[in-house]
Amino acid sequence: MEKIKVSIIGATGYVGAELVRGFVSHPCFELKTLTSKSFAGKAFSDVYPVFRGVCDIILSDKDPAEVGKESDLVIQGSGNIREVL
Repeated sequence: MEKIKVSIIGATGYVGAELVRGFVSHPCFELKTLTSKSFAGKAFSDVYPVFRGVCDIILSDKDPAEVGKESDLVIQGSGNIREVL
């Protein structure tokens, strides 16, 4: 079975981090892109050290439309959804 590619917009907020926690170890999902305006260029695990070795994805500040092209599912973890739409 092919994994579902999931991206999270605003991954370093409280909700975003909990979404990462839920998806990172799930056998049916693959985390594709994690975005953060404040921490772009850093590893997710640098922001949340408890994820070191578990989720070391480099955070980006990609446009949500671009993220959507490479993902099966995009979730808004935090921030103002009106800014994304």
